[in-house]
Amino acid sequence: MRKYDEAYYKEQVHALPFVRLMGMRLRSASGGRSVMECRMRPVLRNSSGVLYGGVLGALVDMSIATALRSVMPLALRMTTIEYKVNFFKPVVSGTVTAHGVILRLGSTIASGT
Repeated sequence: MRKYDEAYYKEQVHALPFVRLMGMRLRSASGGRSVMECRMRPVLRNSSGVLYGGVLGALVDMSIATALRSVMPLALRMTTIEYKVNFFKPVVSGTVTAHGVILRLGSTIASGT
């Protein structure tokens, strides 16, 4: 079984078509924690000129998934079964950073924030 290698995993994440489309970057992922970023670009704006909420949701989902992958056997598969995002203020420019943290790692379900 292959051991977790952060540099290798970053390469794998950055090669994902969806991650490339969104312009996301995995900054770190180890020990059940991760940091992902997404830079605001015109193509990610909604009709009000702010970042689509779905982009933020995807960034949150990816940050938790990458945190989970850092402590989970690489041969195992995973998928999101539920997530919730509260939007407190619109993103109009800059870079959004999401910090994923695994709260519980069970035998069939994990949870994170």
